[in-house]
Amino acid sequence: MIRNFSSDQLSSFQAYSRLTVVAHVKGQREGNRDYINNKVSFKDFQEVLEEEEVVNKSLARDVDQWVKEHSKTQLRKHNNYGMESKTMSYIEKAYRLGFVNENGHLYQSKL
Repeated sequence: MIRNFSSDQLSSFQAYSRLTVVAHVKGQREGNRDYINNKVSFKDFQEVLEEEEVVNKSLARDVDQWVKEHSKTQLRKHNNYGMESKTMSYIEKAYRLGFVNENGHLYQSKL
């Protein structure tokens, strides 16, 4: 399925993965966050970003520093500026729409 994705869909899926899987691993590594079962599907993620409506005004903000640093690390490792730029645009949009909670996970109360 993923091999049939366009470059935009692949970037969107990468953004989704960072806001679900990577956020979960980061929380586990920090040892201070309980596991949260992600109930936001990739389809839901795409729909929220396409609607461009604020999900939770109190969560709407700029991307946090850790996410920016993670993106820089990805660029150093893979040197794929186009893909990383698209991925970050989806992540930034999710943050601006208040779709990312304070722990860096997708906000689930929307669903």
